[in-house]
Amino acid sequence: MTDARNFLFNSDFPIDKIIGFQTGSFTKTSADSAPFVVAHGFSFAPLYILQWSTSSTFVPAFSEQLLGDGFTPLLEAQTTATDVKFFYNVPSAPVTFHYRVYFMMPPDVDVSVPILTGLDNFRLNTDFNYTKIIEEGKILSTTTITHGLGYFPLVDFWIHRTSDDVIRHFPVSETDAGNEGGAIVTTTTVTFYLPTGHDFMYYKIYGDS
Repeated sequence: MTDARNFLFNSDFPIDKIIGFQTGSFTKTSADSAPFVVAHGFSFAPLYILQWSTSSTFVPAFSEQLLGDGFTPLLEAQTTATDVKFFYNVPSAPVTFHYRVYFMMPPDVDVSVPILTGLDNFRLNTDFNYTKIIEEGKILSTTTITHGLGYFPLVDFWIHRTSDDVIRHFPVSETDAGNEGGAIVTTTTVTFYLPTGHDFMYYKIYGDS
């Protein structure tokens, strides 16, 4: 196999396709508990990547964290078939969260979506490196997948929680076999752990490391 790391873009490998994005802000206090909810406009629960900040300039910017991590302030997103739900930890003073959410289509969904505009003036731009997907899919139980790359690849995954029918993205920092599930990555395999209370997981294994 051609080493995907040697290329900014390689047509031998699929790349992530952004099918939509949202940006906005909201303010919460320590007395608030209800999630902030916005409609995403799709007929399915999309995969997503969240970036957030307490500054409108996004300097500094933070990737998604899970509420169980205990940091304050903190922002976590979840998607349903209709909405994006934002959950948060807030210190004693009110916090304004600024967010950007990028949406991707799950690998088992095949429907038409509107052509996306407004992200950039280029569809592909060789000033940037593009992720190269070696394998992606959906699993229904803890599964070991052999990638055989000979190095530690980048992985990403989203799990479906049955109790409230939401998709949750797990940050790379959560790639361990904890109570919330996770992934163990070696130079030859990735084992994805599906936790109790969840019935499936979407995963991506990238040629990037």
